[in-house]
Amino acid sequence: MEFTTKISEQDYIAGYRLAHKSVLMTMLSVWLYVLFAWFLYIFVMGLIFAPKNPSTAFNGLIVLFLLGYLWIYLPYRVRRCYRKDPIQQGEIAVQLRPEGVSEKSSMGSNSSYPWTVCSHWRESKRVIILMLQSGIFFIFPKTCLSTEQQSELRSILAAALPKK
Repeated sequence: MEFTTKISEQDYIAGYRLAHKSVLMTMLSVWLYVLFAWFLYIFVMGLIFAPKNPSTAFNGLIVLFLLGYLWIYLPYRVRRCYRKDPIQQGEIAVQLRPEGVSEKSSMGSNSSYPWTVCSHWRESKRVIILMLQSGIFFIFPKTCLSTEQQSELRSILAAALPKK
């Protein structure tokens, strides 16, 4: 199977999140959101009952820090990775063969990997990713594929690798 894709910034973010999705990261995210909610509650109660207390200002700073980290820094870091990588921004020709997968970028880079170095594949509403054992992942946006191509891609990947 051969097809051409173009990865948008939203596709890259969706692929990055899907590639780094794990139980540990989910637990860490839930813990950070609970911590944010707790400090926000303490800060609001401090503003109501003791607005001049120094701990109220400290709790406000913690709320600002967590807000900036969760909603500004983390998404910005992933977008920055996409913007700094010109290979991801061009067209990519993908070939899935019985030996493995290969990509050729419009920027001139070629990569080819046998199925033995691939670990698994995942799917979300927006993208399908193919994970290598080294942590590298290929992103296949569904917007670039017809429904027949998507089902053919799923069948090829399912025959070669487990789905997680």
